[in-house]
Amino acid sequence: MFNGWLFFHDFWDFAYTLKTDMPDTGDIVDEFIGHHIHKFKSRYDLKERKDQLGENADRFIDIDLLQFKANILSLLNSHPLNSRNFLIAVYIAYASCVGQNLESKHLFFHHVHHISKLDRFLEDFPNSKVISMTRDPRAAYVSGVEHWRAYSPDNDHAEHALIMLRRTIIDAQALLDKPINFRTLRLEDLGKRSILMEVCEWLGISYHSCMNNSTWGGLRWWGDRLSMSSTKVHEHGYSKSITKNDWRKALGKVEQLELRYLLADRLAWFQYEKSIGIRADLFFCVFFRFSFQDATSDGFCLHVTC
Repeated sequence: MFNGWLFFHDFWDFAYTLKTDMPDTGDIVDEFIGHHIHKFKSRYDLKERKDQLGENADRFIDIDLLQFKANILSLLNSHPLNSRNFLIAVYIAYASCVGQNLESKHLFFHHVHHISKLDRFLEDFPNSKVISMTRDPRAAYVSGVEHWRAYSPDNDHAEHALIMLRRTIIDAQALLDKPINFRTLRLEDLGKRSILMEVCEWLGISYHSCMNNSTWGGLRWWGDRLSMSSTKVHEHGYSKSITKNDWRKALGKVEQLELRYLLADRLAWFQYEKSIGIRADLFFCVFFRFSFQDATSDGFCLHVTC
């Protein structure tokens, strides 16, 4: 895969070098490199902590830009210049620059990061298989609010919390209406070898032990700067230290019941435990709040305290 998420079609659709009748391929490559310089020189990718890679956290990815450009120009020399061919060339050129064995590759892994970016990607690659990551929605909500709040005070407001809640509620359900071949993978299952082997079988590739290690460009990754906890030295792959959060302490009992009510289908679909039992006093409290809001407003507003 390329170095993390890549909003490629956002770049392609608005690239300055593609607004002319006869675009120059070399100029397009230069604009792509400039737009994504932090992907090629990861010492600039501070949010993802890719300036501190390797076992001693003192290394970073450093791509030879001249070689990368030469690779793409060579690949596109005998192919039409379009978004599909250019993106394929990007992946091949990048893999070559980091010393990967191209002959052993059967697919590329593209990280669109947001479901809203998926449709545009599928226009070029309609037969793609899609993996949607999920986690316990209560933990996802608390993580999204607290981590972004700690990272920047600009996110410490109710609107941001509402955005996190909305994203948590929608999750993978947004894919159900799309005519695609997709699977949803629980974050909590990433540390299981059997799960990774199932993923490989579905993708038609061989399982390899390197999948147990968390790396970028072959260098160990210690997690991004949004995470409030640090990866432990012994956690070379899936890090429970980073992904674990105390959402039960962050959410009150009433809020937990409200989320359990709103997310009942999701919790059942992904087989997450319910965490709390139904108590009569809390049930009547939640019922009162739901009924009161339904009777006095046009829509439902969930009050969640963190």
